[in-house]
Amino acid sequence: MTVTTGCEIEVSIAGLHAAVKAVLPHCEKPKLSDDLAVLARIRLIAAKDELMVAATNGRTSALAAVEIIEDDRRERFAIDDGPLILDIHPKMLRAISAGLTAQKDEGELVGEARLTITGPTAEGMPGKLTALDVGGLWIGSETTRPLLPLADGFPDVVGFLSKALGAADGTYKPLVADGMDVVAFQAAASAYGRELQVEPVGTAGQRGWIVMCGPDFAGSIEGRHGDDDSLKRRDTYRRRHMERLGLGAALKSVG
Repeated sequence: MTVTTGCEIEVSIAGLHAAVKAVLPHCEKPKLSDDLAVLARIRLIAAKDELMVAATNGRTSALAAVEIIEDDRRERFAIDDGPLILDIHPKMLRAISAGLTAQKDEGELVGEARLTITGPTAEGMPGKLTALDVGGLWIGSETTRPLLPLADGFPDVVGFLSKALGAADGTYKPLVADGMDVVAFQAAASAYGRELQVEPVGTAGQRGWIVMCGPDFAGSIEGRHGDDDSLKRRDTYRRRHMERLGLGAALKSVG
């Protein structure tokens, strides 16, 4: 079996910036004492045509895609060779993104970055990710940061979102979730300058919603609508709102 341990690809700087900005809020916040926490990382997947940026904190998940413009694997991307997968600390990915600046051309952000992925060494040193500006504002500027050891326990975000999207547009149900989990998706709306589209997944008894933002971002959020006595409690809240808004007659008709 062919195994690719490194590669060199070119992507849009603006596209990479958008993906990083949209996905970062969805990883678990790293603790200083534990840089190897399974969910406190970003997973990068260099697939055949796109660089996918994924994160999850167990409550929300996010996946953004950046088109691969040039790829030194093109001639030797064997049928039995899967995508190149690597993990990076959120702080290191921020540094990579911050080291690149797109330039404006007639109001459009243009410029490419060459990303060089180097696998771990035989001596056990971690791999590296290097970003070189090859068409942005500061051509020649370069940033290199270490990668994390690949975490076997990191969830299959791509597979999970694939199943969720297949079951989206499901039965109506209220979305009850932590406010910060909901706010995390604002980063995608800001990064891509588009509205969010939220669709329920599966039946009313299931907890999931799929969140999409344009063609390059998809995520999910898990609701809490069935926890403990929440259904009864939230029905009380709903009735109070209806009474306040003068819908007492409607309550009597269904009471």
